[in-house]
Amino acid sequence: MAAADLMDVLRELATQGTTIVMTTHHLEDLRVADRLVAVVSGGRLAFDGPPALAPEYFEVDDMVAVYRVLAATAPDTVIEHEDAPTFTAPAKPTARRVNSSVTQWRILARRDVDVLLRNRMSLAIMAGSPVLVVSMFAILFRSGAFDGATVDPTASVSITYWIAFAGFFFGLTFGLLQICTELAIVRREVLATIDVGPYLLAKAAVLVPVLGAVNLVMIATLAGLDRLPSLSASSLVTLFGVLMLDSLAGLALGLLASAAVSSPAQAALALPMLCFPAVLFSGAVLPRPAMTAVGRAMGIGVSDRWGFEAVARAIHLDRTLAAGDTGRRIAVEHGGALSGSVVSHSCVLVALTLGLLLATHVVLARRTEA
Repeated sequence: MAAADLMDVLRELATQGTTIVMTTHHLEDLRVADRLVAVVSGGRLAFDGPPALAPEYFEVDDMVAVYRVLAATAPDTVIEHEDAPTFTAPAKPTARRVNSSVTQWRILARRDVDVLLRNRMSLAIMAGSPVLVVSMFAILFRSGAFDGATVDPTASVSITYWIAFAGFFFGLTFGLLQICTELAIVRREVLATIDVGPYLLAKAAVLVPVLGAVNLVMIATLAGLDRLPSLSASSLVTLFGVLMLDSLAGLALGLLASAAVSSPAQAALALPMLCFPAVLFSGAVLPRPAMTAVGRAMGIGVSDRWGFEAVARAIHLDRTLAAGDTGRRIAVEHGGALSGSVVSHSCVLVALTLGLLLATHVVLARRTEA
């Protein structure tokens, strides 16, 4: 009964427009086939046409006799008949029957949640890595680096950058293994039941709340331990929003890399190549005015550069650096890093994220083509 059910499923998929190619020696399987291709010993084509015409073609009574004819045919024998059947492909369906995009998104998101909750190792890594990073920040950053007489301009710039990089890094690492680990499954599903767009949106729907919780914990921990400047409630909300946009850009980059590679091992090798540009071209380690023209141009496409500058604006780093001569000198060295508004930088982050998601859609669509 299970074999018959499988044949019915394959028949349904073929009706919807999916090409099904299978080999069988079970005559009952032919009841759902549109086309029979018979090959005799030696690899020669003996018949190509509708299964119902095969007995007449071989001048026998039924398919059992057809099998006997084929089995008895010598490799060098040519089977010739005057009226060989001509195969006519069935009409292609006008539209594939699929669930709506919203339904696909809902089902895929629910499945992603189930997979995440059941994979304890992945869940532990996703929860443990932010805890480890925030703990290291709490140990590394000293309190009061932004305030009063203890202000440290160099440390305040570094702290600002690493907070922004953490948001980017969390998004990147969460997205990096999402697609490459299930690419074979996605290929099969795209043939019959899902579209690439809802698939990607389902990934985002599951991971965005996780990133929100991670960024919220990081801000609360650093603010509670006096590793951030004194900020109003509105400024803290702005900081959270900026970090979320930075994380989303990192997530989009991770999904693009995951769609482009073929295995988790390749994704792991890609991680440092994706992180280094964020460090080198952000303008924190080396101020943008000190870069070459090519370096400054490359920095335009690095999302963490815009994340760093937006975080700097959100926590009012310019006010911190204005407290002393050293701070003002560092502010001058960083040039436009402290200029502009949170809104303008956030718009750039949104644009980069959308561009990366579009590129991911294109890459994944090409890799799942039939």
